[in-house]
Amino acid sequence: MTTMNSLYTDSNTITYLFNYALDHGISFETTYDLHKDTPSCSVPSKRKMVINLNTDEEELPFQISHEIGHILNKDFGKQFFCGESSSSPVEVKASQTGIKILADYYFYDVPKEDWNIDTFMLYYCIPVSYKDWVIEYLATK
Repeated sequence: MTTMNSLYTDSNTITYLFNYALDHGISFETTYDLHKDTPSCSVPSKRKMVINLNTDEEELPFQISHEIGHILNKDFGKQFFCGESSSSPVEVKASQTGIKILADYYFYDVPKEDWNIDTFMLYYCIPVSYKDWVIEYLATK
């Protein structure tokens, strides 16, 4: 059983996300200068995001895709990654947009009968509170 294409690694996902951002007119800055607890952020009106690389590596793809989500959703003001701690509709929608980007990448060439949602969510540190939504989204594919 295939749970994920072996070509996809964390660094490949991050490269994919940064290329995805550039392809969608989103600029970004990456930095190690911030404290590990300082969240990544985006400014949708400027189509720019700042990614804190001092965060847990495992969480980085979800954080990047979440910030891309804010920009694609055209959210207002400065947006900071809150992880699982926010139930704000703006944050939830940014997470959902980010999950779509990750899911489309992760499952791209995996046969549908081999899709494993739990493995996908664990791999990208997607909060379990999104599981039903992920199931609904993937059902449309």
